[in-house]
Amino acid sequence: MQNTHETSNIADPPSHPRMFLLKVFNFTFFAGLAGLAPFLVLYFEQFGLSGSQIGVLTAIPPFITLFASSVWGAIGDATRQHGRIMWVAVAGAGIFGFLISQATSFSSLIPIVILYAIFIAPIMPLLDNSILGMLGKEATQYGKFRLWGAVGWGAAAPLIGLVVERSGLDWTFPIFLGGMLITLFVAFFMPVSQKGIGKEFKSGLNILLRDKELLLFLGTMFVIGMGLGIVDIYLFIRLDDIGTSKVLMGFTLTMGTASEIVIFFFTDRLLKHLGTSRLLKIGVGALLLQLIGYSFLTVPWVAPLIQILHGPSFAGMWTAGVTIANKRSPEGMGATSQGLFTSALFGLGASVGLLFGGYLFDVIGTALTFRLAGLWVFMILIFLILAGRTRWGSIFSVVLSEE
Repeated sequence: MQNTHETSNIADPPSHPRMFLLKVFNFTFFAGLAGLAPFLVLYFEQFGLSGSQIGVLTAIPPFITLFASSVWGAIGDATRQHGRIMWVAVAGAGIFGFLISQATSFSSLIPIVILYAIFIAPIMPLLDNSILGMLGKEATQYGKFRLWGAVGWGAAAPLIGLVVERSGLDWTFPIFLGGMLITLFVAFFMPVSQKGIGKEFKSGLNILLRDKELLLFLGTMFVIGMGLGIVDIYLFIRLDDIGTSKVLMGFTLTMGTASEIVIFFFTDRLLKHLGTSRLLKIGVGALLLQLIGYSFLTVPWVAPLIQILHGPSFAGMWTAGVTIANKRSPEGMGATSQGLFTSALFGLGASVGLLFGGYLFDVIGTALTFRLAGLWVFMILIFLILAGRTRWGSIFSVVLSEE
């Protein structure tokens, strides 16, 4: 059955009624994800796994993302079936995310987590490609749509934290499944960009992979992802170490998403006045302060204050990355380009960071692990600041330029 809500090359203005469903999808997807993603490491810890085993399991999704996001996006661009791929991805993510709770051993967890990662990988690249494709020349309005994901996450997180506090971590799985079922219902009706390159996909891919500026940017996203993965995935383990309640953990996420909403709302102005280069540097600087702040944290109630930095760190970097991937994409290769960006940041980068992080937790503890991650991010920030002054830095400045 052909989805009558799929679209091709026509850009709709941000106020178009059909565009509202893209906001709803963002809200429901991230509200559901808030029921699983932040609590998963605590579930693995409760399961009796070591830090190294947790590191392996948490590194699987980003490692799979490294390949799956790009492959799913490429299939969509080649077949122009982005809508059907979105349906399959949301359904598969919901099913296998729930089945994690049915595993009985570390070895049985691995294949389920792999399948969960395969299906969840293309959802955000396909969604971002649809939003940007429909906005057309008004792409700077992207943040007005993406902020609804932060609203969904922020609204759900404290409520889920309260449920977990009273009833246990097992409740996170049916909550997540329910969120994905609602999201799947929305996906059947929302507009999904079907703009693809079709039979000319191979030539488009060659152009994309020969873009030195884009490849340099993706490499930078990889090293940033190593630090971002630590604070995104292992935050609750760090907070649990200092005796933070589940309710306060949920409120910490809410404070982070509140600041994220503000950044996403003003991204059009930030891009106009700061540009992608400065916005990216500010994001990396905020991530550095987050990691260092959590590494020295001893009083649980301070955590929500530190998490305010999540707005500029995640939303700032994400907006800059999505914008650059969109600008560097050849005609009809938008989903592939967004998949490569996601693969670099939340794929290879995050998986490497999480593997090392899980090992370091066992050896030096959570505080020093966050501090070492902060040192790594500091080196990235220095690189970004000095890049334009080097001989090859001009290449980097080209990809970050606003022209």
